[in-house]
Amino acid sequence: RKGSVTVVPPPLQSGECDELVKNVDGEIQGGNFTHWYHVSGGVAVEPNVGIDNTHAIVSTKRNEHTDGLGFYVDTRCVKANVGQEYELTAWMKLEDKDGATFNCDPDSFSTSTGCPRFNVRGKVYDEGGDKYTSIH
Repeated sequence: RKGSVTVVPPPLQSGECDELVKNVDGEIQGGNFTHWYHVSGGVAVEPNVGIDNTHAIVSTKRNEHTDGLGFYVDTRCVKANVGQEYELTAWMKLEDKDGATFNCDPDSFSTSTGCPRFNVRGKVYDEGGDKYTSIH
């Protein structure tokens, strides 16, 4: 098709899919949030505030329980591990705007009391229809 671009993913290297979630502690290159993004707010890396004084990836400027961190997954790893089961766990410290511990209600969908949510989203490209379809 005129004006189209073909992207050929590089082959997977040994060990490249050992961790589905990359840079979980923000330690890449001395502290950055490579592979992470934020929905409706900000993201930063704070040194020495994580478990055992490691770096921590921090969600900032949250206004609602739906605001928060997300991460990118290498789809080549997903494709190479079809049928595998993954367990995702996370340590989270919640603070209010004044830095005091915030106790959220995991059953609440309220903006003021709800906890951050974990969602999985994906897109599948349909070459015949020339479009992406979202999967959840």
